[in-house]
Amino acid sequence: QIASNEVATKPDFGIKILAELESELGINPQTSADELKIAFMKLRELPYLRTFILEATRYQAIVSGVFRETTKDLTLNGRHISKGWSVSVSLKQTMLESVFPSDKVASAKFDPERLLLLGDIDPYRLCSFGYGSHMCPGNEAAILEVSMLLSAALLRGKLQYARGPPENWVNDPVPEPVGGLHLKLIPPT
Repeated sequence: QIASNEVATKPDFGIKILAELESELGINPQTSADELKIAFMKLRELPYLRTFILEATRYQAIVSGVFRETTKDLTLNGRHISKGWSVSVSLKQTMLESVFPSDKVASAKFDPERLLLLGDIDPYRLCSFGYGSHMCPGNEAAILEVSMLLSAALLRGKLQYARGPPENWVNDPVPEPVGGLHLKLIPPT
């Protein structure tokens, strides 16, 4: 929903994704269904589309936080934490504040371009799907699924709001627009 909302809000994102699909995979709205099946197997190779989806998961974290038990004594920001303590980690706050720690205003803005410019980001900071032994085993499948859905929709037209943009989002337990996200697909003219 977050990726679709951003494309409906700012059509330039969709235009950039379409341009990448055509330049990198040679697919466009006239591409046949059989050719699309083959091309969709290569969606992982598209840097803009991938960073767009990663930015959507950073911007509206799917999981708001996790609890972990410390395995050794440690000091964090001058505070002692004993081995065995339970620690709550706010993933949403981590990704909003620590991916771009020098610019809090920029961190609060949806901007997939900066992920392309940064190249490799410390995975402890961009942890939409967890990290290490706690990483979601379906993370690549989820990214591919959103890539396919978004690409297929954009190849068939333009996403627009059917009832206007959502006024508020709630995290209960995942980000959802209050009243739903009502989009329509406008065929190309």
